Amino acid sequence: MADGIITPHDRFAKVSLQDITIARAFLKAHLAPVLKQRIDFSSMRLTNNEFVLSHLKQIQSDVVYECLIDGNQSYLYFLLEHQSTPDELMAFRKLQYNIALMDQHIKKGNKKLPIIVSLCLYNGSTSPYPHSTDVFTCFENPALAQEMMFKPFKLVDLSVMNDQEIAQHGLAALFEMLLKHHNTKALFNVFKYLVDSDLFSTTIDQVNNGNYVSDLLEYALNTGEERKHQVEEIITLLSDASPEYKDQIMTVADQLRQQGRHEGVILGEKKGIEKGIEKVARNMLADKEPIEKIMRATDLTEIQLQAIKAKLTIH
Repeated sequence: MADGIITPHDRFAKVSLQDITIARAFLKAHLAPVLKQRIDFSSMRLTNNEFVLSHLKQIQSDVVYECLIDGNQSYLYFLLEHQSTPDELMAFRKLQYNIALMDQHIKKGNKKLPIIVSLCLYNGSTSPYPHSTDVFTCFENPALAQEMMFKPFKLVDLSVMNDQEIAQHGLAALFEMLLKHHNTKALFNVFKYLVDSDLFSTTIDQVNNGNYVSDLLEYALNTGEERKHQVEEIITLLSDASPEYKDQIMTVADQLRQQGRHEGVILGEKKGIEKGIEKVARNMLADKEPIEKIMRATDLTEIQLQAIKAKLTIH
């Protein structure tokens, strides 16, 4: 139902297919024998699935049954299509509906995607149904789509590549190297390699992005507390290697220094607040105030107060 309007056809089809005896008979009449053998028809259970996709109107004439196929939880999905002008992209819309059903299945806590047997019941005025049921025909180039689409995705696993292999990837090598080594504590050594191999200067000279040197430095230097002490060494190394970018490099360095000072202030303030709360708790404990009252006044837990009390006893 493309336009979201409930017609008498939609309503009658939905009422009919929601009767499990009619739905079973419909399936047995229209499914291929090999598929019928794999469906446990006794496990069929009507669900209340109506999908609302952000880019599609509500589908109100769908009927969905849960069932077992080869012993696995699966779905039988009916959709009525009564249109004066049949939808040329129906196969694509069916794919969208199936994805929505899969998404709902996962959100229920399931870990694997379900099998969906999707049926479209058509009784439009144009006969026979004039469009393909194959989603590949929805593409401008069906042959290319069949060759390229819905295949296992291409995985670029940087974690198993050595640095020499990555270095052969042209202008992509620099960002791949930094992504690969994002967790390293020896970041200076990574940048030393990038400078000595000319990957750093070659890349930032050719990339058509005036802010790229700033972007990569902010990414590399601003992640991980353990590498803060290496910032000055790395800044000096890169400034010497690419003096024409020294201003940008130093700007990033100044931002990092300022950020470090700001974080130090925040950390100091936090420690001061915690120290003040602990002092209040100590005083109230010394005055033998009830634990519940101290918890309300300080927002500390009973366990935390017991730890503070233990310190007082020790002293």
